[in-house]
Amino acid sequence: MSKIRLVVAVGLLVCFIIVLEMVSNLPPQTKAETASESNITWRQVDPADVQIGKSYLIVSEHGALANAQATINTPGDVTGDTQVGMVSKPVTIEDGLITSEVTDDMIWQFGLGANTAVESGGLGEGRGYYLLNNAPGAGGGTEPPLRRESSFNAQHAPPLNTTGAASNGNQQSLLMQVLDEEEGTVSLYYWGGGNNQWNFALTSTEDGFTAKSKAASTTSAAQLLEQMQESPPSLRLYEPNVTVGVQHYVMASSGENGSISHPPWQAMFG
Repeated sequence: MSKIRLVVAVGLLVCFIIVLEMVSNLPPQTKAETASESNITWRQVDPADVQIGKSYLIVSEHGALANAQATINTPGDVTGDTQVGMVSKPVTIEDGLITSEVTDDMIWQFGLGANTAVESGGLGEGRGYYLLNNAPGAGGGTEPPLRRESSFNAQHAPPLNTTGAASNGNQQSLLMQVLDEEEGTVSLYYWGGGNNQWNFALTSTEDGFTAKSKAASTTSAAQLLEQMQESPPSLRLYEPNVTVGVQHYVMASSGENGSISHPPWQAMFG
């Protein structure tokens, strides 16, 4: 029995040496592609190229959207001077690339949303996205999408987080509006419908991200468009700056009747 174990051990050692030699002989480009994700830079992506299931950073001038709760200053709001929102993590951008560390709670995937509200004034078209992040933690979650709760007639929609997904699909689905095609900037917004429904744009401040409306109570499509233009900063999307051949993505759901599926391969605007 000891001889068999010795033979197996020697065999494994030989295989390890062969693999090590193969890796050491890889060309520089291939070596770079096998580096850990912490060494990967992130490049800005054209919003028209956003794909379901791929990994993205959502970045404002204040930093990247992260899956953890933050307290946002909202002076003058009818529900108080602070609201619950999401953390903004600072990033370093050099020559158009994000070169600073990217942690799991900053990496989001766009899942196919379930918006059913009627479009109006150039907004609300399409099913939108479920914005998903797998990093756990305070205000985080492994499956529920980024969502808002009732605003209680306020300009902000607290809390903005990923815990305990609400039953209203329109509160969970984020829609995308391109603000500047040349710059690749967008606004992500929650759409309840036109005709003075509940509509909020994802907005960044120095304290973090929140969902904000142009006015208290209900908001029209025109007011929401104005909110998108008046509430800088606009958002940019970044993807890993690597080319590793054909990539495949799956969408998985947990639970008793969980499933794994291959997502569609097209940008899902709306």
